[in-house]
Order: sequence, then C-alpha cells, then structure tokens
Amino acid sequence: MSQYNHIHDVPDAIVKCSHCDKKYSQSTEDQVPGFRSRDYDRCPYCGESNGARMQVEYSNRKIES
Repeated sequence: MSQYNHIHDVPDAIVKCSHCDKKYSQSTEDQVPGFRSRDYDRCPYCGESNGARMQVEYSNRKIES
C-alpha cells in the first residue's frame, strides 16, 4: 500500500532513523530560492536530527502499524 502526500500527490519516502532505527514516512517540498532556511530532518519518534538541508522542507510522520 503506497502512501501519498497531499502537496504533490507523489509517494512519500520511507526512511530509517540513524539514532533509534525506526522507520518513518517523509515528504519534502522545495524551498523558494532567496527565502531558504536550514530545515532539519527530525525523527518523529526520538526527535533526533538525521541531517539538514537548505533546499527542501521536511515533513516527517510516524508510520502507523
């Protein structure tokens, strides 16, 4: 079963936290050039950062099971 995000109707990525090893759903949205700020890929389970980028905004959600 694929999950789709509501912004672009493309499949979300399933990523694994490098700290707690739990999988979560991640979607990204491009930031507007000239108005970019660093956005952190925070695990929705443990809250730790799995990196940061200035090109995209992360939207991370727990995977319901």
